[in-house]
Formats: sequence, C-alpha cells, structure tokens
Amino acid sequence: MSPGLDTARTVREDQQISDSPRAIERTRALNGQPQRVPSADVHIPDYPRATQVDLGEILPDSFQGESTEIDVPRQFTFEPDHWSAALLSGLDAADLDGMRVGEVGVGAGTNSIFILGSKNPASVTVADYLPELAPLAIHNMGKMLRPDQYEGKVFAYEGQQDLASFASPGEFDVVVACVPQMVRPEGLELEGADFAHYYDPDQYQSRLNDSGLGLNDVLLQQLSACLDVGGRAIINLAGRPGKDVLMNQLFRENGLEPRILHERVIPHHNGTSVSHMATIEAATDGGRQFEFFEDPAGEIPMNASTAERRRLDGEPVFHKIYVIEGKKV
Repeated sequence: MSPGLDTARTVREDQQISDSPRAIERTRALNGQPQRVPSADVHIPDYPRATQVDLGEILPDSFQGESTEIDVPRQFTFEPDHWSAALLSGLDAADLDGMRVGEVGVGAGTNSIFILGSKNPASVTVADYLPELAPLAIHNMGKMLRPDQYEGKVFAYEGQQDLASFASPGEFDVVVACVPQMVRPEGLELEGADFAHYYDPDQYQSRLNDSGLGLNDVLLQQLSACLDVGGRAIINLAGRPGKDVLMNQLFRENGLEPRILHERVIPHHNGTSVSHMATIEAATDGGRQFEFFEDPAGEIPMNASTAERRRLDGEPVFHKIYVIEGKKV
C-alpha cells in the first residue's frame, strides 16, 4: 500500500465524525454552501425520452451489479462510448476500496455505478453542471445495482454544480472526472448535450485553453486546493495536446504527481469539431501541435487541420485517450 493511500485513509478515519452526512449538511447550511443530499432524499423525475443502453460490452468483468442496462436521455447527455470504456478500464485499475469518492460531471452515472458495483467505497457523491443528471445517475443506480451496493452510501449535490466548486477541503479521498476538452466553436450556443463536448473559454480563465484543457486545468486547481496530501484525482483525457502537456503542464504544475492507469487509441467523435485546434495550428504556419491519427493503431499521424477536413468529409479520425491518476504532493 502506498504512503499516499495510508495518509488518505488516516485523514478519513480522523474526520469520520465531523464528515458524517448530517454534520456536513449543517456546516454547509450555516455557510450558505451547496448541501450534500442523501440519495434517498433526491427527487427522481420521469425520463420519458430516455434510450435504454446495454453497457455489457464496456463494463469490466469485475462489475457485479444486478443489470447492465442504463437509461440515457439524449437531450441531456451522450450514450456511453469509447471514452466511457477507457475510463472504466482505468477505474478498474484504481484502488478505491474504503475511499470517499466524488464524481464531477456524473452524466448518466456509468462511472459511479461501476465503482459501487465493483469496488467497496466508503461513499460516492455525484454532481453535474446540468441539474437533470445527478438525479438520473441515482435513478440508474437503482436499475443496475443491488440495494446493498448503494443504499446509505450515495449522496448528491443537486442543481447546477460547476466543476468541483461544491467540494470542501478534505471531503473526498478520490475525485473522478471526465469533462469537456474542446473549446466551443465560434457561433455555437451551448445547450443540453453540447455541454458533454464543449466548454466556453470565456468562462474559465486558463493558460491551457489553447490546448482544449482549460476546463480540466481549472478543475485540477480546485482539487489541488481541497484534496489532502495523498488525495487523488482520476481524469479521462484525450491525448490530442500530447502526453507531455497532460503530465507536466496539467498535472504537475497543479501540484499532482501523475501516473497513467490506462491508455488506448479511440475514434474521434465525428460530431465534435476540432476547428479551434486547426485555427491555432494555422497561426503557427501549419505546424503540427496536436496529435491525431489516420489509423486505429495510432501509427499514421496528422495535424488538426487534416483531422477537421476528414471529420467533415465523414472519414475516420483517431486520437489517444489516457486515464491519469494524479496524487496530491
């Protein structure tokens, strides 16, 4: 067992009384902060337009739930895909037993459901920018898990929660996230499921906006401030900016020592524009700053301008994806 995990567990045990759900709720109410709500108290609306999706092909074998079927209302979130499969593989390799886990951008709940159905976390707390999604995740937990796997250990921050702004210092041992990594194309007004793909750089000041990593940079700044030493952030990241940028500029410069839990080459989502990256490359005389591939093996590189042209023509585009765990040092 690593010293970081020992530290995280010791802090958790020391705070067991003060971090009880009722104590946290009282403190937050007094301070005017968002309040963590037990899942049993979360209102679950009807989702009449939800599509039922079977996750059997992407769930690791360690998952031991009741079902593999999840409800996905496409107007709010996307169906689990190659990104989801990669993050699940990374989470499968992570030590989450006994941990207080938070998930930023929970979506339909796939990641938290897997954690509850394969690990033994002390608790799982979910939140999302779209208010409809934390209740959806809890709804799907009821579909996919046995009651003993989630009852009494699942909490939610209801309403609109921007990244990890809800998290108090020392509240979580591990925070899991997969947030947008593409700057909003000029002229696009973000709504509904657009928030799963793009973010508005004007709302998030970061030195890494040109790389599409501004949202993740702000997130890791928040987590570095609220995680205890040894606490961890596990994030799903496209390799488009290059691994060196991810490991050094994103993680290490935010006080987190990274290690790769999982990596693979995946198809680029055909509906996601990379025009922002192509524009940046054009401003540098066409030099290749971003990493895309023509082939699924990741052996034939191309730049963002070529990737955007191929995307618009319906031709395949690929990029790497990394699941990176950063430990606060």
